[in-house]
Amino acid sequence: MPASPSDITRLAADDEHRPARSITPQWLAAEAPCPANACPVIFTFAKAAHARMPPWARQQIDARHQRIVNSRVTAYQPRRARLIATAAIRRFASAALADAGWLEAARHLAALPDTLDLKALAARAEAAEAMALILMPPGSSAFHPHTALCSGAAAAAEAGADACHCLSRAMNDPLYVPSLEASMSAAALAAAWAGAGNAANWKICLTVLDQALDNQYSATP
Repeated sequence: MPASPSDITRLAADDEHRPARSITPQWLAAEAPCPANACPVIFTFAKAAHARMPPWARQQIDARHQRIVNSRVTAYQPRRARLIATAAIRRFASAALADAGWLEAARHLAALPDTLDLKALAARAEAAEAMALILMPPGSSAFHPHTALCSGAAAAAEAGADACHCLSRAMNDPLYVPSLEASMSAAALAAAWAGAGNAANWKICLTVLDQALDNQYSATP
């Protein structure tokens, strides 16, 4: 079993991003419901990511409070969901693979076209996960920095695949909301694995959130 994102963060923490602890605001508390005027796609992703972020990145989510709680436009939800779910593979998992040293695999995921369907995207991420597990240095401690990056890359790819699988089910599932929430939570987990290995990757997560808020529908940088 790979180390958790918090375990890897302790090994790969960026001293530049160690301000004082932040307190989870009430609107993002675990039991808080989605505000009436918030897009459930954006709110679920932001809430799940906020719970895993270091304090400096949480402050960036807090600064977007008004935009998040007033983001509901029903017609935008499917495209926002696809943006975030595909970013879990093309942005978060690819960044984690690059940090682990697997640059070709990272480039392959980052270059996946928008035209691929969700199941095809998930299959590519699952292939990257399998490769990462096969190539992981044998016999190393789970807390060795490079082994932690490798296991984190595999976990990010797995979470990205889960995000796309869940969103694919949500499109034809009468229980649309639970499947959609599962997809956005999985995307946030992929971001967490990428951010655990390299704190700068949380900036990618914030960029994707801003793209969703601004109704930009491509996951490309």
